[in-house]
Amino acid sequence: MDKPCIDPSDKEIKKWLEEIKEKYEGKDDADRFVAEEIYRKLCPICRVFGSHYFASKITINDCRLKDEKTYIETRDRVAIDRDTGTASQGKKYDFEQVAAGTKFDFYMTADNLDEENEKILKIIIKVLESGNFTVGGKTSIGLGRIKLCDAKVYRIDQNSLESYLFNGLSEEMGWQYV
Repeated sequence: MDKPCIDPSDKEIKKWLEEIKEKYEGKDDADRFVAEEIYRKLCPICRVFGSHYFASKITINDCRLKDEKTYIETRDRVAIDRDTGTASQGKKYDFEQVAAGTKFDFYMTADNLDEENEKILKIIIKVLESGNFTVGGKTSIGLGRIKLCDAKVYRIDQNSLESYLFNGLSEEMGWQYV
C-alpha cells in the first residue's frame, strides 16, 4: 500500500510540521495559516478523500435497498491453511450475500470542491458508472462489483443554496458533469 502524501510517521514531515507551527506561532489566525500550508502540500487525492490532517470532502451515506424484497444467498466456503495453501481440516463456514442485481439507493455529497477537485469527482462518477468498481470483501471471487445507474448529479452553490434549503433539489440545480 502506498504511503499518504503527508505521512505523520515520517521524521522529515514531523520536522516540517513543527517548522510551520513555529512560523505562525502567536499570529492571528495561526491555525488557518498552518492548515492552508498543509493543504497546499497534500496531493489531489488526499485533498478530496482526506488525510491524517484533513477530513474528506466526500461523504457517502449508507445505501438502502430500493426494493422491499431482496434475495439473500448463502455461500459455503472452506478455510484455507495459509502455510499449506490447502483446505483446513473441519473449518467450513458460510457467509451471506445479497443477490447479484440487487438495487440500492446511493447518495454521495461533495463539499467545497475547487476546479481540480471537481475533475476528480467526475472521474469517480465515471468509474462508478462503468461497473468496473468493487467494494467490500471477497472481491477476488467476483463479489462486490457495483454500478451506478440513473445518476442524477446536482450542484448547489451560493446562488442556489437558499432555494435548496427552502425547497429541496430542483432540475435547475442539475449538474452536467461530463
